[in-house]
Amino acid sequence: TWYDDVITSGDVVTSSPHATMEVQYQFELRNSSSYIEKRDKLMFLKTHKCGTSSLVTILYLYGIRRNLNFLLTPYEHQFFNDKPVQKLAAGQEYDILCQHHRETGAWDYYKPWVIHPHLPKSKTFYFTILRDPEQQFLSNYFFYHRNEKLRTLFKIEGDTPDAVLKNYLSLLPKNTLTCSNIINPMSFDLGFSHFWEKAKDVNPEVQILSFIKFLDKEFDLIMITDEFDKSLILLKHFLSWKIEDVVYLRKMTRALEEAPKSSKPAISEETLKQLRFHKVRNGFSSFVGIR
Repeated sequence: TWYDDVITSGDVVTSSPHATMEVQYQFELRNSSSYIEKRDKLMFLKTHKCGTSSLVTILYLYGIRRNLNFLLTPYEHQFFNDKPVQKLAAGQEYDILCQHHRETGAWDYYKPWVIHPHLPKSKTFYFTILRDPEQQFLSNYFFYHRNEKLRTLFKIEGDTPDAVLKNYLSLLPKNTLTCSNIINPMSFDLGFSHFWEKAKDVNPEVQILSFIKFLDKEFDLIMITDEFDKSLILLKHFLSWKIEDVVYLRKMTRALEEAPKSSKPAISEETLKQLRFHKVRNGFSSFVGIR
């Protein structure tokens, strides 16, 4: 299965899977010319609250202009891992997937064993997008905080971002690698929950670095919301697209009046340290020029 060789002592530098030392991962640098043949086969993993609406619009327009086939779940606006996919005419293939992943009645995460048969890795460009965890949490906060139904459903208590996060963290078991809609949601979307279930006896630091290793091998490009335009230029470069393919207007962005007006951080440094998975996002940020 997809995770069999991820927990190793090869690329992840450590003395043993149970080591407590700081571990490092050597990223593989790739030749972008090898991706041009994949320009019309695209799998974009749409992460929650990472500013993906504009990017998904770009992908829809790209596919429609070229008469490409989208991988869809019939009558749904998201991709359901546990439902049959939209059938195609004989001889046709799926070309693009760019929706959130779900299962019936719940959020769900990226499952390679579901997607690979429809969009083979050998001829599909796999990419996703990550965001600074603090900014993503603030986006979650403003989305859920103004909706009483969602506040109740996700047990969101507190009036400020810092208070909400502190309360949520206080409800979690100690020293766990929890993924949820509030804590580490990007890692949940990327499939860490399944990864965690298969390797509970491995040191958490090694788990996280091994998960980064998996992401580096699974995805051809990981974009960064905080450097969205630079990431788009990288996408254009990898796929040899034209500039008109990546022109966009911002949409569904948070209103300016909702953003914190104080120069003080919306989340205290003490609380922010408890957002455990900065490493996953930061591991890829240097490739798009983040300092």
